[in-house]
Amino acid sequence: MGDLLRAILTGDYFPASLLPLLLMRVRSDHHLDSVRAALIKGLLIRRMRIQRRLPKRPDGNFQEDYLVRTDPNDTNDARQLGRLFAILERAQLAALGDEVNTTVKDKFLGAAAATPARVFPGILKNAQNHLKRLRNGHSDATWIKDAQHARRVGAALDRDIGRLWGSFEKGVSQQHSNEEQGLCLYRLLPGTVRREK
Repeated sequence: MGDLLRAILTGDYFPASLLPLLLMRVRSDHHLDSVRAALIKGLLIRRMRIQRRLPKRPDGNFQEDYLVRTDPNDTNDARQLGRLFAILERAQLAALGDEVNTTVKDKFLGAAAATPARVFPGILKNAQNHLKRLRNGHSDATWIKDAQHARRVGAALDRDIGRLWGSFEKGVSQQHSNEEQGLCLYRLLPGTVRREK
């Protein structure tokens, strides 16, 4: 606690053990709430700012709001995988409804962030069942109005999934570092999945 308070007051690095501890807790209980997400964001942004690794704007200034919104042109693989994971969960919820007992996030959250090459092919294969259901005009989601709406949502999700997965020309990483896991998980902040377009 002393090191954490010192880092907050001085603007120095947060304790090195804090990010691995947060990642371990998220993996163990499959729970990513806004407090954990804010801590992960703070740790990542602070480290990137001190090391001068934040992306730059066209005017040359550092992009302080790097993790605030989705950038479709972002080349960071970990962030793109987090975005893909959010869309895959969106497809599941669109097909099966919000009352589904266990989502893809509940089952694969930590593993997808830590070992994406091992987890994502299976998740993508399973997502095809959800997309097929939507393309056939079926959905249990209350926000889907009718069969036509289900087909349009299915087509849009299929397009987004294909575009994102196709952007990994060299394949995805076998294993992510702690920082990459944090970047991937931060994209899955509760509620983000419902704002995805």
